[in-house]
Amino acid sequence: MTAGAPTNGSFLRPIGTGFPAGFAAGTLRLCLERRTGATQKSRSGHTMELQINPRCVTTRFWVGEWRTPVIMVDDYLANAEALREYALSLSYGPSGDSYPGLTAQATLAGGGTSARWIGDQMIAQLFDDRPPHITTAGYGSNVCRFAVMACNPARLPKLYLDQHADSTKRWLATVLHLSHDTDGRGTALWQHRPSGMQSWFSGDALHIKLLESLNLGLHVSPQLDEALRRVPVRSAEELSRLLFRSNNGRKPFSAAEDSEWHLLHFVAARFNRLVVYPTWQIHSLVDEFAQKSISVETMRLTMNQYVDYPVPTELGLSGSRPTYSPDAYTVVPGLCTC
Repeated sequence: MTAGAPTNGSFLRPIGTGFPAGFAAGTLRLCLERRTGATQKSRSGHTMELQINPRCVTTRFWVGEWRTPVIMVDDYLANAEALREYALSLSYGPSGDSYPGLTAQATLAGGGTSARWIGDQMIAQLFDDRPPHITTAGYGSNVCRFAVMACNPARLPKLYLDQHADSTKRWLATVLHLSHDTDGRGTALWQHRPSGMQSWFSGDALHIKLLESLNLGLHVSPQLDEALRRVPVRSAEELSRLLFRSNNGRKPFSAAEDSEWHLLHFVAARFNRLVVYPTWQIHSLVDEFAQKSISVETMRLTMNQYVDYPVPTELGLSGSRPTYSPDAYTVVPGLCTC
């Protein structure tokens, strides 16, 4: 979930071998195998189901002048330790996107239930009475991504900047912390000082207006008005370059403020803590773990899910996908299918 890094793995940091509690004797290794979107089972062949803890503690709050809705859930899963062990049994490789580390993708039972629960929590924060067109009934994806922070800061691009917004094709981004060592780690939510922007949305103007009219937490139009008053830009491309063009010499993966970036809120990492925020909120991964070399026991390990917009398919928002029955497909002679 971090933008600006190369995708060829040159900045990746080697992970030492380790031996987590609960595993059979031997050495656990994070395999550097490229995964191109395919899901996988653990190397032990075990399957996994996400089980929401009925006693989890949910905290809802708003961030910044533009009131980004954020949710923090402590003790989210009833089986978080088992999920951590499962995650450590997967094979990891460069993600192919801009995440500064290694990732693995897996299909987990309960993933769709988790997405619906998260979506319902955010809807409860936004609406006293849920409008009839707001629904999570179509949520069903069980795909989750596990991520290991494995970056060599010395090999990052010179102008690398970790502040970014996620793809706004989805509504919410989620981070579930599965590390036992959490000191100096978490998620930082930012506002760009010169422009005043705390959100960035990659859709077109009509898409933005539609989402703002649905009251799903997006308030980017007034931020753009304010940015035009404050900085000399003439297009979204110029404003994007202004926001994300340079790191201004800042230390990567830090929560420290500087002349460019104001820290709106820092959500500290804690084992089995879930953090939820809209994809358009500018944020960054924070990892200032003091140990110079990391291992399987000490590395930053998270599980990530994206949550779709809670609207019917006919509204045409990206992330709201039509479903097809098997008879909608046709056979292509000579094409191998599964």
